[in-house]
Amino acid sequence: MKSSPCWIYRIIKWSSILLVIPFAQGHHKRSWRQSSHTPKLRGLNYIRHHARPIFLSTQQNITVHLGQTAHLKCKIKYLGTKTVQWRKIPNNYPLTIGALPFSPREEISINHRAMDDMVSQWTLVIKGTSTADTGSYECKVSASETLPYIVHLNVLDKPVYIEKTIWLQGTEFVSVNQMINLTCNATGVDRAPEHIDWFHNGHIVHQSDPKWQNRLKIVMFQPEVPGRSLISQLIIEFSRSGDQGNYVCRSSEKKTTSLNVHVLNAEKDNIKKRFDNEPSRTSIPDESPQENRENHAAHLTTNCVLLFLSALLAVR
Repeated sequence: MKSSPCWIYRIIKWSSILLVIPFAQGHHKRSWRQSSHTPKLRGLNYIRHHARPIFLSTQQNITVHLGQTAHLKCKIKYLGTKTVQWRKIPNNYPLTIGALPFSPREEISINHRAMDDMVSQWTLVIKGTSTADTGSYECKVSASETLPYIVHLNVLDKPVYIEKTIWLQGTEFVSVNQMINLTCNATGVDRAPEHIDWFHNGHIVHQSDPKWQNRLKIVMFQPEVPGRSLISQLIIEFSRSGDQGNYVCRSSEKKTTSLNVHVLNAEKDNIKKRFDNEPSRTSIPDESPQENRENHAAHLTTNCVLLFLSALLAVR
């Protein structure tokens, strides 16, 4: 009887071991199965960090005129955490590293754009090009055995010819109290015009004129591209019938263009439209009330006289 506790202890011990072994084996199998499929579970991240970078096709021969902006594109797939460098051959120093420019020239910059999860584009931008910029440029992925991608740039020694132009567009038909919005774009040959003037029916337009008080606004701005244009906007709020007429914009280079603006009065125009659509009247206009009463009295008098004469003849 004294040995019974010992046997109970041994039974519990071996039962625990027999119960633990299957669970340990199952855990070992699950761990092996999970470790064997690790690359598949990583998916895109595994490919992104372990695949070899690939250059995708872009235009490799670029030609621009003197002073124009050149865009040299380098498109890469599977870049991962690696860095992109641009340099001009045969110079050893880089023009850009990653998203940072390393050239002392302010005209050189880098434009980075992610196309999707796998593809990114690194564009070398050279503003105000000169003939010295002609040559071959290398796009290289750092810490990679991938061969560099070469783009050739040719800068013509003549600037592109730009003719002086000016054009005007905007509101042509507007109802009373609505907004008139006109836009004038003037382009010069070497640089943008210095100023644009506005005229209405032959008179220069000033914002200080009482006619336009608190209704007129003129805004001028110069776009970055192409850099030779000046744009002016003329905005008239709460238009009046007196605002209609011929509007002219004139650049400081004496180029002019014009546009006719019509301000419509909805009520008057509808009445005129109805009157114009009615058939032409050929009958005599109606008489006035006084004339109508006099004619009626004369008609009654004539009838009475005729009746009296008829009665006298009947008696005889």
